[in-house]
Amino acid sequence: MSTPANAGATATTAVPSTPLQPAEEKFLMKAGKSGQHEIMLSQLATERASDAQVRAFAQKLVTDHEAMASELNGLAAAK
Repeated sequence: MSTPANAGATATTAVPSTPLQPAEEKFLMKAGKSGQHEIMLSQLATERASDAQVRAFAQKLVTDHEAMASELNGLAAAK
C-alpha cells in the first residue's frame, strides 16, 4: 500500500492581519499565562519526581506546552 507524498503534511491558510478584539487579546493573555504555569510546574516535576514515568510524562507536557506557546505567539503576531 502506498501513501501520498504529502501524507503527514499540515495545511496552512493565510490569516488576514486585523487588530485583536478585546476578547481575543484577553484569551491570548490568559492562555499564555496558563501555558507558562503548566511549563514551570512540569519542569519542576521533571527535576523532582522520583518515578521515571512521571518524569517522562512531565517532559512531554513541557514539550507540548512549549509547542502550543509557539503556535499561540504565531497567531498573535499574525493578528
